[in-house]
Amino acid sequence: MSPRYSYRPFGDFLQFRSSRVVLTMVCGAVLATVLDSGPRVYAADPVSWSTPMGEVPAATADDALVVVLMTNDVAAQQNARKRRSQPVSCWCQRSFERSVSRVPAGYSLPSAPIDFQHWAVGLPPIVTGGERPSDVERAIAIVTDGKYRILALSVGVPHGQDLRQLIEDAEDTRVLLRQDSSDANESSVKETVGRIVDRIRGRLNRIWQRELDRQFDALGEPDGDPIDDLFEETTRYTSAVKLRLGSIAGQLHQVYLQDAQTRFGLTEASDLNRLAILEQHPATRLPWVTTLAPFVVGSDLRSLYTDLAEVTWGQCVMPVERPGEQPSEAADDPLSLAEWVSQRDEKRPFTLQLRPPLLEDRISPQRAQVTDVARRRGLGWQDLDAVVKVTPSREVSPGEIAAWLSQTDGKPIDLRRPSRARFLFFRSPSDPPYPIRDGSPPGRAISMIRQVQK
Repeated sequence: MSPRYSYRPFGDFLQFRSSRVVLTMVCGAVLATVLDSGPRVYAADPVSWSTPMGEVPAATADDALVVVLMTNDVAAQQNARKRRSQPVSCWCQRSFERSVSRVPAGYSLPSAPIDFQHWAVGLPPIVTGGERPSDVERAIAIVTDGKYRILALSVGVPHGQDLRQLIEDAEDTRVLLRQDSSDANESSVKETVGRIVDRIRGRLNRIWQRELDRQFDALGEPDGDPIDDLFEETTRYTSAVKLRLGSIAGQLHQVYLQDAQTRFGLTEASDLNRLAILEQHPATRLPWVTTLAPFVVGSDLRSLYTDLAEVTWGQCVMPVERPGEQPSEAADDPLSLAEWVSQRDEKRPFTLQLRPPLLEDRISPQRAQVTDVARRRGLGWQDLDAVVKVTPSREVSPGEIAAWLSQTDGKPIDLRRPSRARFLFFRSPSDPPYPIRDGSPPGRAISMIRQVQK
């Protein structure tokens, strides 16, 4: 009987019943075995992990590479005295360390070391209902230079050949950026991005090539004075990248979903959860990340990593604790959430507005529908926004909520289930929060808030 190549429903695909997928995976495994037979550089097992966002020694910073494995694992709670001795633990640690051990000789030199770091950005149990999150395990691998400027990135767990390709791309990108920096004829940002686009264009099929060209044509120069050297003006360039990342990633996400539907037989909204499992392998999201990479290269990962995780995973994440940083320093507001709450009147209500992840409207389910009758009675979503504004309110991230609840021994709350919490309403600072969720009609919450405000 001849093999069947027609796509079945996505559920069957997940069980690897597609002959085409099985053949691809088997061939990839055989190829990886052949390529991974080279000499080992990192004989130590496990890998010697460095402190997340730690300073790279000045003597090697110019030539060093930092390989960041960012996962949605929950960071272990540990004090500063134990932090360095605590071993790294993540869902894909063994697989990643195996890939590192198979990087062939010549990649790591005393003058150009490769620093490996694990950034755990998953939400802790205190904001997921008191239980460890049951999300699909996620990973992003990013290679930066010694000052954490992005050079290459991949979605999923890079295996032997994938990791080597990522390191090679990072080295090539750094050489290109240095050439533009030292060029007598100064290059604009768009010209630099254009050279990266030209280098990777041949890796994409026609659909993604067209999208890459569309994004590049729409790319403008940052406002203000021209940025002639991404290495020297990283802060300004990173700000420009943050402003346009949501727009670019949103457009690429639509192309990616159409591409995934063709490749994997995606048919229902629930299939997105199954697609997340496939994204553990770098090949699944490779066209998307290849197209996005030119537009984030050169930016500071320390300022961009939460945005990158959100546009990739469609979830809010926790900030990584930097060495020597106090929790309040990571927030946009100079007052910590605990300090802000302590300033509220003991008998007056207030509201915390949960900051949604980037691209929420494109990835997450929409809010509950409101009938015309409810709108006429002032019980719609716009009415909720209006009534909330009457109370003192503050926009916060899930990370800020988690830190505050931990500091005050608050009870756990699930910010995402049964649907994402949009607001946390407090009758007073001493009362527990009332979550107002996207999946529930807002009428009941509006009536309750109005009653409290009387």
